[in-house]
Amino acid sequence: MKINVSRKMWLSIGVTAGLLALVWLVGTALAQGPDGTNPPPERSAGGAGVIMAPRGGSATAAFTYQGQLIENGVPANGPYDFEFTIYADSGGTHAVGASCVGCYTNVPVEDGLFTLYMFTSGASLNDVFNGGPRWLELQAAPHGTGSWQTFPLQSISPAPYAWGLYPGTIISGTLYGGSFGDAALNINAHHPWRSPVIGLYARSSTSSAVYGESGGVGVRGHSTTDHGVEGTSVSSAGGYFTSADGHGIEAHSNSTRTYSYGGYFTANGGYGVYVTSDQNMALRAEAGILGSVAQPTRWWGVVGLGADGGVWGSANDGYGVRGYSINYHGVCGTTGRVDNDYGLYTGDNLYSLNLHLPGAVMQVARNGGHEPLERGDVVVIAGMSEPLSTDMPPIIQVAKAHGANNTAVIGVVASTYAADWLTGGSDPTGATAPEEIPPNTPGPVAPGEYLLIVVQGPAQVKASALSGSIHAGDLLATAEQDGYAAQAAEVNIAGVQITPPGTVFGKALEPLEMGREGLIYVFVTLQ
Repeated sequence: MKINVSRKMWLSIGVTAGLLALVWLVGTALAQGPDGTNPPPERSAGGAGVIMAPRGGSATAAFTYQGQLIENGVPANGPYDFEFTIYADSGGTHAVGASCVGCYTNVPVEDGLFTLYMFTSGASLNDVFNGGPRWLELQAAPHGTGSWQTFPLQSISPAPYAWGLYPGTIISGTLYGGSFGDAALNINAHHPWRSPVIGLYARSSTSSAVYGESGGVGVRGHSTTDHGVEGTSVSSAGGYFTSADGHGIEAHSNSTRTYSYGGYFTANGGYGVYVTSDQNMALRAEAGILGSVAQPTRWWGVVGLGADGGVWGSANDGYGVRGYSINYHGVCGTTGRVDNDYGLYTGDNLYSLNLHLPGAVMQVARNGGHEPLERGDVVVIAGMSEPLSTDMPPIIQVAKAHGANNTAVIGVVASTYAADWLTGGSDPTGATAPEEIPPNTPGPVAPGEYLLIVVQGPAQVKASALSGSIHAGDLLATAEQDGYAAQAAEVNIAGVQITPPGTVFGKALEPLEMGREGLIYVFVTLQ
């Protein structure tokens, strides 16, 4: 194909003498430079619609152009002057890089063949060639005549292969007419029968093999069947992430399966996850809609916040949860409930080397009598009731004490007990909590309802001093008044004054004057 111009000068853009009019060379090429000299061999490469140029500006950013001039059907000979402009569109309206005016003078043309070592004036090569389509407009004139001929725009095509890149190469530019998600560089690796195939392999002996920098996501990986991003290391971190003012690493999963994870970590001989913080919590885990859940600050190793529970621990043969402290509590449990139920709850047995009790030991019981019970009532055994759940023992039934020195005395009423929330649950302990757990109150406790009675320790008791004043330290038993305590009776056995066995349930902690009735503190200790 040949194009006629006014001076009957022809520019061959087909295959002439074994050369393409526009050729991307992979390797080295000697060409006429802007100063009329031959520059040293330079390696340039192009492929996949992306032009890669060395870092450091336009001084070394150039490409080689070879063509053939035909005049009146005869290959031209002699010196010629050339100029060129590169456009981003086939209509020649959007130039990228200024025109190279006066850049190429006295270029030898032999048998129509010429070679230009083209520099992009006003912009570096990597700014001009960044993956978008490009067209070249060439002008030529016999040397010194100024009779310029402009040839039609030619589409610039990449080379079939780019075997390597110049050290410090930059791939950059703006996508013209691109849509969201378009890639500045797209590397698609595929092998018809071999798997896996590495799409991009980068190696560095002293620094980062791959470095991503962006106003959005620096490096993004995606896979439909395997890891989106995988990092390995022989002796250091497989992946290392830092942030100046945000998250060091953020992991998320869109799966609706119960046991899918935002982050999944395993280890053969060390910790699956090792987390540290110098100024705050090392590990914070949240689940559900928290609402008014208390949220601590400062130096906590692990903080769990959840709508149903903060931390769940489970194990086959070891501890579900273990706490240890060098100089303080191994485990500390508290509750914000006004009735203090419960800082620590378990449906199983408790093992402890020692017990330090500032409060009382209480027993879950059921009102098996025919009248209500309230705080301070002295109660006696009334039988047994069915357990709260299949894994628990039967419940003691109690009733208000009747008569003085009753040997069936068992304790003092402390409060009501919200036992309904312990029954019929799916929790492994047999417990399930409703949205609102009623607090334990002073009473009254109707017949058939559950309550807590103090069986050891301090408690307030209804006391009567109608038959004699009560002093601190006096032994107490049931009184004539129903549900009241009084001084324990004494009997003379073989000249020795003793209280009847089984009648004493406690010792008075404060006095009550003769003839009065009221609440006093007693230390419950059954005999």
